Amino acid sequence: MKNEQKERERRIFNGDLCVLRITKSVKKIISLLTLLVILTLPACDTSENNIPPTETPPQATTATTELTVWGMMCASCANSVTRAVSAIDGVTSVSVNVAADRVTIQHAPDLDTSIVERAIMDEGFDMP
Repeated sequence: MKNEQKERERRIFNGDLCVLRITKSVKKIISLLTLLVILTLPACDTSENNIPPTETPPQATTATTELTVWGMMCASCANSVTRAVSAIDGVTSVSVNVAADRVTIQHAPDLDTSIVERAIMDEGFDMP
């Protein structure tokens, strides 16, 4: 029982050292006021030069497409485009800038954007 308690205390101490080193390293790289580090492994290497490996970022689950749309004049026009494009499967968000004649769409990477273009034109707007 004492050995188990000592092992647990050693792991907690090593974990605290890991958290301290990770926090210092990250704060050197980016400016943060607070950083919360949660260790999910029972122990980690606390050697002086050990820097935890960075994970490979996941592949993009969404794509962004910007389209030029002519003929939008008001909020009602923006709502028409937003409603039409939002109804398409695979579209996750739509942002319309009437003044710039731009529509920005977040969508599944495999979405055929010609479907989006057709939906906008079906609302009565033109595209280059």
